[in-house]
Amino acid sequence: MQAYTRRTLYSNIVNGLNSLMALQNLIGGREMPGWVLLNEQLAKTTIENNTIAYIKSNNDVKTIKETFKNGCATCLILLSETVLFEEMIAEKSEEAVLNFIMEEPKNTQ
Repeated sequence: MQAYTRRTLYSNIVNGLNSLMALQNLIGGREMPGWVLLNEQLAKTTIENNTIAYIKSNNDVKTIKETFKNGCATCLILLSETVLFEEMIAEKSEEAVLNFIMEEPKNTQ
């Protein structure tokens, strides 16, 4: 459950920071009333740290599913196709995350 929660937390943090940075770039880096400018380097560091946590959590989820699939007789999942489908989603998600962190930042100004 913790691994699933960490993956969800990753999405919330990364999407939130990306939205804030995009909005800040859209208004030309001017300070919005009542808000200080977002430290872009700190935001990128936070995204990178959360990406590492996401990858670790994703690996934990894969390990748990593998244990359920091939583990002891009392923990076998009856619908192995569900596990395969979830593994495919996890792999595609991890691939998207890696593509995201490898992208060069685009200047929207």
